[in-house]
Amino acid sequence: MNYLIIGNSVAAVGAIRGIRKIDAEGHITVLSRENHTAYGRPLISYLLGGTVTEKRMPYLPADFYEKHKVNLLLGAEVVAVDSAASRVKLATGETIPYD
Repeated sequence: MNYLIIGNSVAAVGAIRGIRKIDAEGHITVLSRENHTAYGRPLISYLLGGTVTEKRMPYLPADFYEKHKVNLLLGAEVVAVDSAASRVKLATGETIPYD
């Protein structure tokens, strides 16, 4: 099975964990327009205010994606979803299939 998750938020992390509970071997790809792994968005104002550092921003341990066998594509903007063909198109023109 090829799972495709668009976005890398807390919901994506929950989806990854849920998928791995029922499917240890399926292929998971996460596409994120951002160039950072999941982070605590509520902390942004504290980062800007100088009360927390960038080290506190990540939501997960650095090895989360590797441990969960996730293909994480950062800086990948989805511009179209072709549900009939089960694929998405990225801004680069690349297409990513899913089941």
